[in-house]
Amino acid sequence: MFRADAKTPCYVLFQGDFDELRFVMPQVMIIKLKIEDPKILFEPTFRECRDIILRCFSEIIASGEGLSRVECELFPEMKGQRLLLRSVKIEESLVAEYTDKVMEIFKKNTIGPQKYVFTLTEVTFM
Repeated sequence: MFRADAKTPCYVLFQGDFDELRFVMPQVMIIKLKIEDPKILFEPTFRECRDIILRCFSEIIASGEGLSRVECELFPEMKGQRLLLRSVKIEESLVAEYTDKVMEIFKKNTIGPQKYVFTLTEVTFM
């Protein structure tokens, strides 16, 4: 293992090819835009994107069901007991609140491309 100290030159720490995408996270979802004057069409549609996001929430919540408590793994005398973590339900108010926040953020981000197309059409007439 390489250990850096104050005497090690910086170029020694960063050897090899530079990868500018090394710290970029891949997209969770790619949405294509199609311009049909005067509207912008999203592909997949806004409704399909909403359904995908809601399905993701459901999958995340479902994956938390049936998880054993950590005590069952740490203490040998509790090994035979079936103690589970309480998981949240999709109907709970906190889950609904966060789902609504995500949908609001998604809606706000659909306005930008529409403003861009409107500005672009104004400039093309000049």
